[in-house]
Amino acid sequence: MRVLFIGNSHTYFNDMPRTFADLWQNAFGDKADVTVLAYSYRSLKWHSDEYFTVRYNLLYGYYDACVIQQCAHPFPGYEATRDGVQTILRLCRTAKVTPYLMIPWCEQRYPENQEKIITALTQLAEDEKLSFIPVAQVWQEFQRRMPAVSLYWNDGEHASVVGDYLIAVTTCMAISGRTDIALSDTARDFTQGRTIDFDKPSVCEDTDVIPCRLEQSIVDAVSKSAKAVFSPLSS
Repeated sequence: MRVLFIGNSHTYFNDMPRTFADLWQNAFGDKADVTVLAYSYRSLKWHSDEYFTVRYNLLYGYYDACVIQQCAHPFPGYEATRDGVQTILRLCRTAKVTPYLMIPWCEQRYPENQEKIITALTQLAEDEKLSFIPVAQVWQEFQRRMPAVSLYWNDGEHASVVGDYLIAVTTCMAISGRTDIALSDTARDFTQGRTIDFDKPSVCEDTDVIPCRLEQSIVDAVSKSAKAVFSPLSS
């Protein structure tokens, strides 16, 4: 399995694609090779304007899937996302790569924005006949089940360690089309308490010490939350 992730800091935070790859191998015994095109503050329009980088990756990367994440803080809306994603979708289809549109979470301080994001992106997925990754919906369900566990990092925008684990699990289930998978309890924390300046970032560079284990109750809650969301989607 080869997967290209296109997005911004909400894609690369806590090395989420690496957690996805580990979850995939644990669940299916099949190695997942992941590549990331993610840059801080960038929208899908920016990626489309950087046409040659996206083109080369999709035409010659021999990917099975492409996970596409729009900026969400602030969310630019349906039309901007539709316009920004067209080039990426065209290249995916030319290269026979399956595109997946991620539905991201809102800012912690603006919970009223969540339904706007979900409504716009589920409509876009329907209009473009796209599969989507319901991260926002699983995020909401987990918060309902375990309100004491924060899915947000300390800036109230990026995902916490648990949040990025949830994103990776949801992506794994969406791409595989299965929810009955064995989940490892390993997440990643690349900040390890550091304060991040995105212009001059400082995170842990020793990847051997980034993995951390989650409590089984959290792993179970993530699994149950994802299953609760995916079940009506597949019916």
